[in-house]
This record gives sequence, structure tokens and C-alpha cells, in this order.
Amino acid sequence: MRLTTGTLKSLILEVLSEERDIQYVKEAKMEDLSDVCYIGGSTHQLATCKIGEDKYYLKFSDSYAFSNPTDKSMQIGVEYLAYKIYQLYPANVPQGVEVVSDPQQKRIGLATAEMKGQPAGDLRHSFPAKDWVSSISGGAMVDIFLANWDVKNTNNFVVDTETAIASRVDPGGSLTFRAQGGRKGDRFSGQAGEIKTMMDPNMRGGAGWLLSQVDMKKACEAFLSVSWPEIQQAIMLSLGEVSRELKNAGLSDQMIAWQDEVKQIMTKLETRHADVKDHCEHTLSEM
Repeated sequence: MRLTTGTLKSLILEVLSEERDIQYVKEAKMEDLSDVCYIGGSTHQLATCKIGEDKYYLKFSDSYAFSNPTDKSMQIGVEYLAYKIYQLYPANVPQGVEVVSDPQQKRIGLATAEMKGQPAGDLRHSFPAKDWVSSISGGAMVDIFLANWDVKNTNNFVVDTETAIASRVDPGGSLTFRAQGGRKGDRFSGQAGEIKTMMDPNMRGGAGWLLSQVDMKKACEAFLSVSWPEIQQAIMLSLGEVSRELKNAGLSDQMIAWQDEVKQIMTKLETRHADVKDHCEHTLSEM
């Protein structure tokens, strides 16, 4: 099914009308957060906080990297969307991920639950990749599907040194944005060329040295376990959740831009999904 404007509108209306009956949809506002403590960041201002008794990391849409104020909120929304797709798979990502509205500052933020462990980049000598890389196999083809170019940065993996299980954090380099905040533009295409570029260990600056070590049978089976309609539903739910928080934050003027962003992403992901699906089916048949 090719996604037309009419189809998107009908899906939006359907999802928004059903949202109140979905138990896991949550809202978070600044007053829900406690123990907010600001820390250093790169492209985003970062903080730690608590939601209930659980520790979260918090980033806001006030990155200095953007000149277009709309894009500030778009990157938060896109990263949230990436998390929600990852959560469909055995990809080891935080299950606690919430969009936070901040009406006082007219911004939204992304709160992600703390994952136990240490950044993999800090462990490369004492706990090398061979000890934990197999644990990321369940999401390896999802990295390619979402064009998460920043998967090469091992600091975006948190390793539990007791279990040797690594978790993905900060998929900010997925979909339409680069990890440092710039837009990918046409380089995020409807064809999953990353099947080659992200798995080539000889590609300079690529992720192949890492992804080439994963359990490819496990990676392909995990990807095939989630259907396109399931992904489409997660996208539409994310559209509604971010839209609601934009409204709560006093950013209703960015709703159309967010809807356009999601429409572009969904259109490209539909064909990318077919590419990765074909690759995985072929890989498993060869095995």
C-alpha cells in the first residue's frame, strides 16, 4: 500500500480517536519530573531527572545547532519515533521513553530511562566488542532499516558488564536527522542502501566493523518478526503522542510541520522495509 495524503489523514484520525483506550500512552509534563539536574551536553542541553522513583536522562529541543526553530522540535520527535520502532524488536533499548512538554519554555523534551552499565567506548580495552556485540544482533537490521548511521559510535551502547548485554541509547542519528543535528536530506532515501554501506567493514567511517560481527541469523529473524502494519501503527501512535505534547507546550504552530515529517518518514520506510525484508529472507534461505 502506497501512502497517500488521504490515507495518512484517515490513519491520523483513526489513531487519535483510539488513543484514549491505549494503556501505554502516557503524558509527561515538567511538573511530573523531580530531582532535575542539568549536566553537560553536545548538541542538546542534557539533564537527569526522576519520573516517580526511576532515573531518566532528559534532553530538550533547544539545540544550538539549528537555525530553523521548527527543526528543534522535529529532531526530538524523530528520535522518539526511532525509539518506538526499536521497541518493537529485541533490540535492547530503554522501554521507558517519554516526550515531555514544557509550556513555560515552549519546548518539548525526551526522557529516557537509565540503562544499567557503562558506555561501550569506555570499555574497549577492558571489555572488548567481542564480549558484547552478539547481544545487539536483534536490532542490527533495524539499525540499517532506520538508517541509524551513528551506530558506529560505541558510546551509544551501554554495556552491563555482569551480563555482557549491550543496550542502544540515543538513536538521534536515525531517519531524517544526523546525530549532530543536521538534516540528511536526500541521503535518507526510500532505498536501503545501508544494507551495503553499513555492513561493509572496509567502508571508512561506517558501522561495518561492528555490524559484521553480529549474529546475522538472529538479526534477520528478529527483523522479520515484526510486520510493516505493526511498524505503521507505532509510527501513527508516535505522531499522535508528539502532536499532543507540542500542543501542551504551546507549539501548535509546529503541528503541520510534524505531520509532514512523519508522512515523509513513513513513505520512505515502507520501501526501505521491503528492501531489508527481501535481504533478510534471502540471507536466511542461503543459510
